[in-house]
Amino acid sequence: EQILQSRELTSISNSDLSAVRNIDLARYLHGEFQAGLVATKLLLERASQTGDTELARHALRSAVDILNQDHVRLSQRKIASPVARLEKIAAGWRGIASVTFSVDWIEGLEASVLNDAILLIDEAVANAVRHAKATGISITGSYVDADLNIQILSDGSALTQNSAGLGTKLFNELASDWHYSTLGELNQLKFTIRSSV
Repeated sequence: EQILQSRELTSISNSDLSAVRNIDLARYLHGEFQAGLVATKLLLERASQTGDTELARHALRSAVDILNQDHVRLSQRKIASPVARLEKIAAGWRGIASVTFSVDWIEGLEASVLNDAILLIDEAVANAVRHAKATGISITGSYVDADLNIQILSDGSALTQNSAGLGTKLFNELASDWHYSTLGELNQLKFTIRSSV
């Protein structure tokens, strides 16, 4: 309550609401809120288990910061910078999971392919942390002909096939092919997006 009262939350204007109709902004908001607020939840759970009040304050400040950002302006900057978006994904899970990525596959990608790839990476990382309790996640990319292939390796428990949620629908819609498997003791998610590179 003290943290919330110490912040002046920004209001949502009509222009903000009309901008939300933009699909890139909607995808950005989905990833931003999901990653940020799930990370806050996990930090609060850890603080509750350990009695660490400073960790709890940090988690609540992070949640308030996420809710207080000018997401329309912020998304325009981040949608234009793929490396910044990947760094934001990694930073959002800091303290919960180590997320590493290569960026050699980004160069020359058309914006729509890049946006789809980063959205799916964000969704995959969030699912690895939430469902498999992953603490180490690595993301690499490569090309085969005109296809962009992304591989995400994570530790944690093996994932089970439950009913299709939003993540499954996103992968079915945006990826030309995707599959989950185990690679030794690691979870492996691979997906392909058609590219004109």
